[in-house]
Amino acid sequence: MTASLSLTDKQIEQYFATLGVTPNAASLATLNTIIARHISRFTFASISPILGDPMPLDLQSVYDRLITRKRGGYCYEHNGLLFHILSRIGYDLIPVMARVVYHLDHPYVHAPLTHRTNLVRIDGELYLCEAGFSGFAQRHCIRLSDDEADAQARVVQGSAGDWHYQCKRQHGYHSMFRFDLGPVEDADFELGHFWSHRHPNAVFVNNVVASRIHSDHVVSLRNTMLVHEPLLGHGKVDEITDADQLRQILAEIFDILVTHTEADRLLDRAAKAASRPTGPTVTEDE
Repeated sequence: MTASLSLTDKQIEQYFATLGVTPNAASLATLNTIIARHISRFTFASISPILGDPMPLDLQSVYDRLITRKRGGYCYEHNGLLFHILSRIGYDLIPVMARVVYHLDHPYVHAPLTHRTNLVRIDGELYLCEAGFSGFAQRHCIRLSDDEADAQARVVQGSAGDWHYQCKRQHGYHSMFRFDLGPVEDADFELGHFWSHRHPNAVFVNNVVASRIHSDHVVSLRNTMLVHEPLLGHGKVDEITDADQLRQILAEIFDILVTHTEADRLLDRAAKAASRPTGPTVTEDE
């Protein structure tokens, strides 16, 4: 990464000021606070792929989309930005490409490398540091281990020697994505990113999605449905029926700014996706 494309000290200060965090020592506690506030403040969203926005992955462009212009972003943007910012303040990070499997019948059905995530090494232990997996991210880092039996989410080693990020569901743990510790390069991210935001069959080109993870609930936009999922109790689903309503929801709940014309285009895509009996779903490559 050339110096001209790196973030300035002022931009990094602005990022932490937005989160209300003063990063001192590069500790696990500080990192967990950063992750929790990041996924509550900056929205996971497919707005830019659907509208056909230019989406280069250089840091200045990602910062502009995610922080300055408030367009939301997905794994390549959230986790890519965090990789740079956390590295700058002293954390030891490892970039990772993963295979999303939670929509498949079995975690070892072949899935492409479409998800970018990060590992961080703290006190000799490896942790998953995930901020770009829609509503399935956690508000803290997760240690790579085989003994996290009662956690709501865990990272355990699979039968093939790889690692599985799993969430506890109604009938036990379910693998969400899997990865190995092999090296990755910037070109790997560019390839997965290009497919995810430009291929006509890609999930984020065909579905309007957005999510924020708060301390007591997750709020998600799934095409024409706005879903509130509390950690305890029953959820609530509201249907979106017109573009002005969608634009207001994006602004007030997700802090995403779109024009009236863009809202019309987004609602049209959401309505088409909601009416599809088959085809891509919002679970294929988040």
